[in-house]
Amino acid sequence: MSARQATPAISGATPSSGRAMPRRRAIDLFAGAAAGLWRKLQARGRRRRTERQLSALSDWQLKDIGMHRSQIWYLSARASRHPTRIPHADH
Repeated sequence: MSARQATPAISGATPSSGRAMPRRRAIDLFAGAAAGLWRKLQARGRRRRTERQLSALSDWQLKDIGMHRSQIWYLSARASRHPTRIPHADH
């Protein structure tokens, strides 16, 4: 038994081609799609939560932190993409 025959057929390469091509199983594709959907839902939740919290502030409070009510959507969308970054620190 040669070394080529002893290795399991994980890579999907045919013995005649000689090059390895990765084979993704359906479960891997489903898990990747589910993880992507979960990340999008989390980002949407962060955006909506940020919009709700900023909209609850008065105009005076918004002015005190250096923003206008018209900037709420922009900053909430940006915060949902970069949850660890502080949007107002990008001067």
